[in-house]
Amino acid sequence: MTYAVIGGGNTGQAIAGCLTLNEEQVKLYVRGDKRGARISREGLYVAGIYSGYVQLKASTSMEQVLFGAETIIVSTTADGHKPVIREIQPYLQPN
Repeated sequence: MTYAVIGGGNTGQAIAGCLTLNEEQVKLYVRGDKRGARISREGLYVAGIYSGYVQLKASTSMEQVLFGAETIIVSTTADGHKPVIREIQPYLQPN
């Protein structure tokens, strides 16, 4: 399965990391160029029930992150949901 995780904070990084550890294909949407570049370059270390180092792609391009995703996970603050949904809408496809 392919996932788009929208939100590059602690929770979004944890979700993306856990899915990647479980050998899923994941792209992470982040708002900051520096954070996206760092995650793409250095990867993430996930610690907890599932632990390990993962390499994944992070981008500030919503279109790029959503392209080919079968599942979209929105991990933002509550007041961030509405703006994110508006930004996602143009890229949604049937099924």
